[in-house]
Amino acid sequence: MTKQAVFHWTMAVVLTLGCLCLPRAAAGEGFPRSWSGKIITSDQPLETSGGSWGELSKKLIEQDRKGIKASSERRWDIHFMAFFHQTPPAGKLGVVVFDSEQDAVSVASIKIGKGQTSMATTISVNSKPAPGKEHRLEIYYVRDGKPVVLARKWLQLK
Repeated sequence: MTKQAVFHWTMAVVLTLGCLCLPRAAAGEGFPRSWSGKIITSDQPLETSGGSWGELSKKLIEQDRKGIKASSERRWDIHFMAFFHQTPPAGKLGVVVFDSEQDAVSVASIKIGKGQTSMATTISVNSKPAPGKEHRLEIYYVRDGKPVVLARKWLQLK
């Protein structure tokens, strides 16, 4: 399968999934500054309900995994919740997974609302070009033709 075919298939899968904004009620004015730029990842859907920020953050920490197991043969579903360094402009964010050679192995575009400072969704990787090596998940937007990274995490596809 060509990189272009992988890209198009991944876009179709990811865009069918909803984007969930972290409820502001759970985090009061937002999330603590220490969570800025963090991404919580799992190979299972994340439980994101909680009465207080303390309860929610505890649940998220317990679910966080650096190693992502395949959901089927040669397919990894990365469920994640990202907390942004800054508030991006309304519109679209890019989500990309890079392999150890810095090649994009999965790319998606997610629509966000004005003032959104976090998001939860899923991205799928359909090949394993670098078994056991670290991959990088990034959420970004484009300003003046250059990516502005809002959150980043290194993980392994197992």
